[in-house]
Amino acid sequence: MVKIVNISAGGDLHKEVDLEAVRDTVDLPFVDLDHTMNRLLLRYEKDGALFILFRTGKFILRGGDSFEGCYKARDMFYEILEDYGIIDSIKNIEFNIVNIVFVDSLNQEVDLSKLAVELGLDYTDYEPEHFPGLIYRPPDCSPTVTIYSTGNLTMTGARTVEEAENTIAKLRERIIDEHDK
Repeated sequence: MVKIVNISAGGDLHKEVDLEAVRDTVDLPFVDLDHTMNRLLLRYEKDGALFILFRTGKFILRGGDSFEGCYKARDMFYEILEDYGIIDSIKNIEFNIVNIVFVDSLNQEVDLSKLAVELGLDYTDYEPEHFPGLIYRPPDCSPTVTIYSTGNLTMTGARTVEEAENTIAKLRERIIDEHDK
């Protein structure tokens, strides 16, 4: 069964933000103004979700390991922004899940050189001298799967748990079908 290990989301406050004023105003465990990228990095708890706020009002939220956790972190940051007077209301704020990282296992070791051929060289990238995993872009769906010789894998690009599970199920079928030939 696939497991979510990270969710990234983003949005827009629809207003320009004075990052220096925010940095000087908020009292959080982690606040770091990055002048080179014009962004403010905020965490409401040590090792918690990371909220990246840009001068333009656009933001990125990284570090949620569940949809519930991602929305909870978003709401915490909205509350912080409201409490410190940075925003008046959350009504017009855009927010979208951008990327979900899943992990799973095939529960068997895999010969990646052989698998690259079996899955189709047009859909795989495998250069073991540069990277230990095989990158697979299935032709019939959007996720990208990185498969390691241990059978462990990571997936990005799936928008739902169901899409991730379907992609892994199809991959398992392809591997079993190829090995039965």
